[in-house]
Amino acid sequence: MLPAKATFNDLDAELAAELQSHVEKRAISSISDYVDQSTVESALTEAVLELTQQLSQNQQQLSAGRTYSTTWKQRLFIWSNCIDRKQQ
Repeated sequence: MLPAKATFNDLDAELAAELQSHVEKRAISSISDYVDQSTVESALTEAVLELTQQLSQNQQQLSAGRTYSTTWKQRLFIWSNCIDRKQQ
């Protein structure tokens, strides 16, 4: 009976170690996902702030009778570059 009990204890220890490894990997994955999400959120927040400021300036320029300094396409290009820099 002793060899069977030893085998069972070995199997139990191996399963416990595998479960612990799985829990640790899952925790690391969750932390990584959170960091990625936070990075994207930060980049988007900054980009929206910049776009809001640019819109405000454009509105002031229009009110003063001036035209846009750059096209919307250029502004979107600037915004996308800002996001790309934040993700690197």
